[in-house]
Amino acid sequence: MNLRLDNKRGTTLIEILVTLVIIAIGIFSVVQLFSGGFVVLKRGENTTFAARLAEKEFERLRSRSDCLPLGITVLDGQPSTVPGLPLNHTNIYNIRQIIGETVKIPGPRLSAGSSGTVVGSVYQVAFAPVTGINAVYSSNLQRRVMDSSNSDNDPKYWLRPTQYAIDYDEQKICFRAAPYLRQFNLSYSVWIKDSKTKVRSLRTVNNELISVPANADWLEIKAGGQSISTAFKDFQEIDDRSDQVSRAFTEVLEFSSDDPYEYVVLDALLGRLAFNPIGYAYREDTPDGKKMLTAHIDYTVADWGVVAETLQVPESAPLRMRTTLRYIKQNGVTINDDGSLFKGIVNGAVDGIGASDFLIVDEATGDIVSTGGTDGAVVDYINGVIDFPSPTKTSVGTLEMAGRTVRVYYRADGDWRVLPQKAYERYTEQDNRGVSFREYYNADDSPNLYFNQLDAGKTFSIDYEWQDGNIERTVLGEVHRAEDGLDIVGANTNAILRLNHPAYVVRAVRGVSLKVRVLWSEGSRVDDTGNIVNRWQHYDMDGDLTRTVLAL
Repeated sequence: MNLRLDNKRGTTLIEILVTLVIIAIGIFSVVQLFSGGFVVLKRGENTTFAARLAEKEFERLRSRSDCLPLGITVLDGQPSTVPGLPLNHTNIYNIRQIIGETVKIPGPRLSAGSSGTVVGSVYQVAFAPVTGINAVYSSNLQRRVMDSSNSDNDPKYWLRPTQYAIDYDEQKICFRAAPYLRQFNLSYSVWIKDSKTKVRSLRTVNNELISVPANADWLEIKAGGQSISTAFKDFQEIDDRSDQVSRAFTEVLEFSSDDPYEYVVLDALLGRLAFNPIGYAYREDTPDGKKMLTAHIDYTVADWGVVAETLQVPESAPLRMRTTLRYIKQNGVTINDDGSLFKGIVNGAVDGIGASDFLIVDEATGDIVSTGGTDGAVVDYINGVIDFPSPTKTSVGTLEMAGRTVRVYYRADGDWRVLPQKAYERYTEQDNRGVSFREYYNADDSPNLYFNQLDAGKTFSIDYEWQDGNIERTVLGEVHRAEDGLDIVGANTNAILRLNHPAYVVRAVRGVSLKVRVLWSEGSRVDDTGNIVNRWQHYDMDGDLTRTVLAL
């Protein structure tokens, strides 16, 4: 007898599809769970890297506090850029103007260590790469306000070498006569009034070079080589007390035998200078007496997106060191956010060291360490590891790298940026029409001090006097942090600081804060207009750090 099993049935297509959908949903849910975990882990790792970069930079600046700049400001010195909170990642990159980095002329250096010819008194600026050295100048001169039309008063014969005369109404300046050509550096602010809106605004002129011929009389103050009225439409007046004048150093190709105010640019990209070595022992006249010659350097940082680290090569093999960041951008390999190929650490560079993707500089000699080849340093771009052969090829020969200190420059995926922000060293008082990056305003009998927007979140030390009933009280060194928010004073937007007491006289305002802000991007998106927008994160390290003045 034959039996047939007609009750058997297979799995239908619909059942298979339903099963696959359930499995896919489960897998997708698990992937999403792990994806969120990966994001948290990645952000934690990035925060650790950021803290490490900020701490290293802050400690580096602390170790060279005698050379700190007077301030760091916007490119044009205008109060138009706000670097404070909330994070303004669009404008903060404009804070690249270094004002008055200070250095006492160092000892002369020879071209070959203990032998060779004298290169000069060599100095490397704190922040590089740079787009150029804007000005080099010495200590400020003392201001005398005078009337240039008074023929009975001829200041060029009785002014001291440490003084200058200025006529704000006629826009003229005068120096003590000398039988030779000299150059001076002038910074000042002017008021302009828009002819249509009638709004007054302040404009700052930095580093106007004044050439003073032998036995010169009163000279016209200019802006960019032009008369002020031509350079500034609707010019009204020079802002009194905003002017600062100092003796300018002259850039030369080779040093003279008798002029200590000379320098040579050894490397324009790295901001490496050599001063005339006779300046090392030269004592200049200042309003405070004779002091060792000091230079102040104004320059512009090319881009904070070039990460710079100081690293120590091990004393013995293997000569290997590691950068803080990984995934270093590589020429012709890394693709930028806009789809273009990465072409070097300095945007727009077509040759030279600016077009390199990883720059190693020996701090002691300034030599550029070669990368690649059989005798150059080997860079692992993914892991940020550098191996040095023994000896290693450099720009001027070979060098034993064991135990040496180097400065490395590179860019990393995530567009990492390390941006220092510093309050100006000493501020001058201004009225309520507006303040520049080195001024403040205080209304009579008010506890409020108003600063440029640039100073939001920075810390200050204030000396002032206040009235306690019938008793006059003096406060020295009261420290306050300016608020992160901004306040409106008249037609101006300012940062605000509130004293403990209403001040009827403010004696001194000094900036004491240094902040190192590290930014990085965790991916990007395309906005409604088709532009690429980065998702920025940031880490701040704040501290009080003022320039150390060495007693000589």
